[in-house]
Amino acid sequence: MYLAAAAALLLVVSPAITAAARASRAGADWRYADGVRAVLDSLSPGVTVRFSYGSSPSADEILLAGDTMRIYDGAGFIAFETSHPVPTMFLLPTVPYSAELVGGMVEVSRVV
Repeated sequence: MYLAAAAALLLVVSPAITAAARASRAGADWRYADGVRAVLDSLSPGVTVRFSYGSSPSADEILLAGDTMRIYDGAGFIAFETSHPVPTMFLLPTVPYSAELVGGMVEVSRVV
């Protein structure tokens, strides 16, 4: 009887927990991508910035391409436009990168 009640409770609560987890992931992804976009948009010629994002390697990757950046939040893509063209590459969470504006285009490289 106890197991049946516990299973029923789990069935009732699971959708709410799943929805909360999705919303949390989407919010974190939005903040990560917006922060990276702000760093890249703030570049000016002659300035090199070192940055990373995410507090865990399990955070989602960010795709840079052309004048946009995208991050998949589990339900779809969140996209941001960038002020300057960016290289086509994936940014990985917790990995340090350096970025600079060269000839009107952002150059991003992994810091080793």
